Amino acid sequence: MDTHTSSLSNQHGFTLVETLVAIAILLLVIIGPITVAQKGIQNAYFANEQITAVFLAQEAIEAVHTLRDEQALDAFASSVIGTTGWAPNFCDNGSECAYISSNMSFDSCPSNNNCVLRYDTATKKYSHDIGGDDSPFTRTVEIVGSNPEYMVTVTVTWESQVFGGDERTVVLRSWIYDRYSGY
Repeated sequence: MDTHTSSLSNQHGFTLVETLVAIAILLLVIIGPITVAQKGIQNAYFANEQITAVFLAQEAIEAVHTLRDEQALDAFASSVIGTTGWAPNFCDNGSECAYISSNMSFDSCPSNNNCVLRYDTATKKYSHDIGGDDSPFTRTVEIVGSNPEYMVTVTVTWESQVFGGDERTVVLRSWIYDRYSGY
């Protein structure tokens, strides 16, 4: 009997405290990288939303440049030099409007959707005038000034899917000169 009891007393096992410490260390090793990865994915989604908003704002500013240049070319082609400039053909001075990409024009925002952009999954394009579903983005264009200097402000707003629906905004401004009115 003495041999049997002495062999049991020599056996060592993990205590409950040692097991809990081992589990805690294991959890820290696993949860740390998972948290970093989750934050990285969240930041990537937000960066995608923000880049899309900047591109949508830049598209509208370039459309204003195009409008100015096309009206100048039309004036040169018809030998009628306009003295009023191109901006009066825009939306009312100081009011917000939408860029209609299908006919490359600007018009008042529809009152029922507050300038919400639609997204067409077939063409992968955003616009105020195409089919598809409402996107989270709204875009307004505002032009203020008088000949020859105009300030164009494009505001793109969206509800971030990453940060619990918080509203985010990108505002781009550009000063555009009616450099053709003097010719």
